[in-house]
Amino acid sequence: MMQSERLWRTDCVRRSLGSDTTVQAGLERLASDARADEVIVLTETYEHSDRIDSYRRVARIAAKILAPTGEAYAG
Repeated sequence: MMQSERLWRTDCVRRSLGSDTTVQAGLERLASDARADEVIVLTETYEHSDRIDSYRRVARIAAKILAPTGEAYAG
């Protein structure tokens, strides 16, 4: 891996914590900055039920992001 690739990957690792609005803004900024059409989300939560809830929230946020483009979220 080239040095520039390592720096790019390091720069793209970000955290978005907070309300749905805050997380949506963070995901939109990440996708825009990285020129990505896909984002991988990792939730580090101890309780399984909390982790599932977190992923469901992210799925709802992704649906809001994709809605204006006419794309459908398959989750």
